[in-house]
Amino acid sequence: MSKEFGLLSIPTQQSVRYDINFIQTAVCELKFPVLLELEEKLPLQFQQALRKDFPIFNKSQTVSINPGGSTDLPLSYAFKTRDLKWVIALKPDSLVIETGHYTEFADFLGKIEHILSLIGSMLDTDFFTRVGLRYINVIDLEDGQVDEWVNPKLIAPILNGELGTLSKYISEIHGSFTDGKYIFRHGLDSDQQDKTKIKYVLDFDYYSEGVDYTQTIELLTKFNVQNFSFFKWALGKKAEKALGLGKPKTQG
Repeated sequence: MSKEFGLLSIPTQQSVRYDINFIQTAVCELKFPVLLELEEKLPLQFQQALRKDFPIFNKSQTVSINPGGSTDLPLSYAFKTRDLKWVIALKPDSLVIETGHYTEFADFLGKIEHILSLIGSMLDTDFFTRVGLRYINVIDLEDGQVDEWVNPKLIAPILNGELGTLSKYISEIHGSFTDGKYIFRHGLDSDQQDKTKIKYVLDFDYYSEGVDYTQTIELLTKFNVQNFSFFKWALGKKAEKALGLGKPKTQG
């Protein structure tokens, strides 16, 4: 008889602000019922509303190759800040806000709120089919060893050396927590530019489906609270030392 697993039960940790962070990319995804006008014409209203803060615009269409032939995927429209630090990707059924220059959640959430204040009404929906928050953390293993950089519970299969010297080790976990579901991807990989450098990726992806529009910001905040505890649990002593002394936050 199989064992029934419950919710994520990692101990709650008080959120702190570290001197640095490991976040390579932070992403907020808001999916909504298909907006047909985005399949049929350029998003002129969206561009006008976003142009001041996100002046750089481009569109793209990718092709999916499969055994039965190729399929043109829906157009994607990108709006970028002048410094290219923030990107909005708009599709007929989704709005994605992404940055590779994450500082802290309050700033990230503020940007999301601002964007929704500009174009939220144009999405013409009172709910999101999916709300997601994702943090992709990359830890550079300065000594080339994963030991003490990551929670031993995550890397038990490679600690004793029975598998030899690994160039890649990836694991993916799907589960649930109080406010939704999560996908946790983690693993060892080499740097794309310098294969002699080893990094460890901690990729946390939280989401919930069928979310009332008015509950979006509150839900993202809950996701972030859960993320800090999960992130801290995943770290080893060397990683915590590299982050610096955490200063308690009054909120977020």
